[in-house]
Amino acid sequence: METMNPTLPKGRTIPINGDAVRTRRCELCWDVGALAHKAGYSIKTIENIEKGGKRVYAITLFGIANALDVNFAVLVAGPIPSQDDSDPNPQSRRVSGVIVHFTLNFDHVDASDQLISLMKNLADAIGATAEFGVLSVKQGSLVVTLEMSEEDALKLVSAFGDGESTPRRRKLDELGVSRIELAWTPELLRVKEALGELNRSDLEANTYEESHLHSINRKDVWYLWKIAKAQNAMTDAPGHDESAKAFHRLAADASTEGLLPKDDDLFIARLLLSQSPLVLLNMPRVDRGGSLSIFHRAVKTETPREMAAGSIDTERISSMIDLDQIEHDQQQATKGGKVTRSFPFIDAIRRFLKRLKG
Repeated sequence: METMNPTLPKGRTIPINGDAVRTRRCELCWDVGALAHKAGYSIKTIENIEKGGKRVYAITLFGIANALDVNFAVLVAGPIPSQDDSDPNPQSRRVSGVIVHFTLNFDHVDASDQLISLMKNLADAIGATAEFGVLSVKQGSLVVTLEMSEEDALKLVSAFGDGESTPRRRKLDELGVSRIELAWTPELLRVKEALGELNRSDLEANTYEESHLHSINRKDVWYLWKIAKAQNAMTDAPGHDESAKAFHRLAADASTEGLLPKDDDLFIARLLLSQSPLVLLNMPRVDRGGSLSIFHRAVKTETPREMAAGSIDTERISSMIDLDQIEHDQQQATKGGKVTRSFPFIDAIRRFLKRLKG
């Protein structure tokens, strides 16, 4: 696919000339299905665009222009909106590669009006402060890769992890959001490794010396997670003086010791802490697609009340606890016969699951 022209706004939509699309398609002696296949969009998308008066994201415009072998400008039906005002806060840090899976069938999704409306509703559901940039749309169930501000990415992941009864969670469920991933980056690797060194008790320790990280000399990991936790607390309770004081104190201490975490690492740590009940249990792992799966809506945690009532789905519990991956991590951490990390609870969990299955 043609490289995105940096002057085109990834968030704003662009008017597309349906007559120009249809004329060029007919010149090539293609039917609508052929163009849809070559462009990588649904037949419904092409049909609606050719009716005229539609707007699309830049990535859709490029896909159709490339399939038709024409310059994208030929297909634009009016002035291209300026990118300068696409973000009300142009100084805000933005993150690419937020991958959102929807339960919608790709073949039934119109990548003009319907996709634009879906992205608007997604932004409204989380109270986004800036427009999303649509970087790619994939087939199968609808999979959209977005660019957004770090603040909005945190809101999205936080809302996705809310309980089922919360308004934000219900809105995401209504939109069919089923999974969120982060595209693979070096920062993800660093933070994933840092998470592997962390015990749950470390986040609650009042001082570095009280944490298990002190015994393995990982003060850098201590500062990363404690500062990320403090930043999340500030976001959750804006104006709370104690949270702000804790953050500034930690940041000052880390800076003095030359251990202040990188902004990119802090952002990912904050994302993972937004999903801490499951992420810290499962240990984040990179899947075959090269991304980090934050959460999958199909997995439901059994509540203590459900477990006490005997409604226990042992297969579901087993799938949530990836023992094979934990054992693999342990083996990777064993060098020259010296175990640098241990997971003594593996056998206990296996025995527990065996008893549940009777």
